[in-house]
Amino acid sequence: MKKCIYTICLLITNITVISAQPIVKSVGFSAGYYNPSMEYWNESSLFASGNEQFNGSFIIGINARVDVYKGIIFSLNADYCKETIKKDNFTAGSILNFKELSIQLYSITGSIAYYIPHPYTKYFKMYGGAGGGILFINTTQKTSYKTETNDEITKDGNDYIWHLLIGIDKEILPYISAGVEFKYALGNYTQQVETSPGQLVDEEISLAGPQILITINYLF
Repeated sequence: MKKCIYTICLLITNITVISAQPIVKSVGFSAGYYNPSMEYWNESSLFASGNEQFNGSFIIGINARVDVYKGIIFSLNADYCKETIKKDNFTAGSILNFKELSIQLYSITGSIAYYIPHPYTKYFKMYGGAGGGILFINTTQKTSYKTETNDEITKDGNDYIWHLLIGIDKEILPYISAGVEFKYALGNYTQQVETSPGQLVDEEISLAGPQILITINYLF
């Protein structure tokens, strides 16, 4: 965590050096849909044997944008999403009643983007870029047995993530703009899972997938 904060501060400092007068352009709110691959959970885990799969979830966030230099902007974002799947259709011979898995994702990312010149600039602005940051993961797995005993395992971790982005933005009121942003997230995290009683292995869980966001920003 300290290393990530140091990296973000260093990046902002370098951007400030590039621009003689960096200007805070806007602060805003975003909401939309994120569908990470979750390949291990959906294809290899206990949950993969039925219809219970991660299929994307609601994501919300806040952001601040800084004008850097001649159409280049820097954006700092904090986002959150959560998804839960539950499997309870075990066969009669199973010792399980149900298993439930909840995954919460918190991210802090920075992006560099460029406003793309086009003939319709007076109607809306288009931009594209890339970025990265750190992701904090919280997983909670609950298991209920037919012996009326229950287990709950909570694990926390973090990893680096990256993304590509493209978006449009339009001023709709004085000091207010709205837009649509598409990001494609890249990266994964390592999760220690129990494949059989007492047998723990590390599995890579893919976070690659699209994010589609609606943004509302206050312009300075």
